[in-house]
Amino acid sequence: MNDGPKVKSSMYPEAAKVCHTNEREAAVVPATCNVALLSDEGGSDGRTEDGLRTSAMPRNPKTETNKTEHKQMPVGNRLSKTVPTSKNIPYYLTAAGIFISLKFGFKLADNNDLIFLLEPTNKLVGLLTGSHSAYLPDDGFYHDKLNILIDKSCSGFNFLILCFLVFTYSGVKHSDKSLHKILTVPTALLAAYPLTIFVTASRIFVSVVVQNQTRFFLTSLQHLIHEAVGVITNLSFLVLSYYLIEKFLINRRHNAKLA
Repeated sequence: MNDGPKVKSSMYPEAAKVCHTNEREAAVVPATCNVALLSDEGGSDGRTEDGLRTSAMPRNPKTETNKTEHKQMPVGNRLSKTVPTSKNIPYYLTAAGIFISLKFGFKLADNNDLIFLLEPTNKLVGLLTGSHSAYLPDDGFYHDKLNILIDKSCSGFNFLILCFLVFTYSGVKHSDKSLHKILTVPTALLAAYPLTIFVTASRIFVSVVVQNQTRFFLTSLQHLIHEAVGVITNLSFLVLSYYLIEKFLINRRHNAKLA
């Protein structure tokens, strides 16, 4: 069977060349296109496997660098941050100055000067224990039923100024505006006051209960027990207060950004 006319390469050399051309190359490169093939300095013609020259698109090094840096940036850097510490230093120094001034003032104070702490603490202790007291200016509030004396050493003043520092640090750290930072200092002192009354009264109440339970077999260690209860109670409430205030401020900052 005759399959059709055969083209002799000797008679039609150009036709034979076209017939043997790769079909994929012929489909990609039109016959009417004039493709200029530029050779490299090293002699490479730059062709791909299909016989076509490919030219690399120019790249912008700056753009590539930015893309790389963006991909390698830690997740934490893209999240909201607190205010840089360097901007908060003046407020921290102000709070530290107030703390030192109050500490020196406490050494010079007496029971009458600390009545703003002693009186509400004494009333709360009376409610918790059902005891009545009498105020002696030189000694403090004496509870005859409990045989305890609430004086300058039981005022909770040191806890007050420590709370002030903790609240100021947290408030300034999570504030963006200067006015908010300024208002944080007096607000921290006011917020620390009721907490100090509650913690001091709780410490005295727990100390009374523990000492009553241990006075018969730990008689010589009553003073040490009193000190240990005070340290544990104050430290526990201070750490808990810091945790709660941080959680509250972080949630408020997050909700403000979503609004």
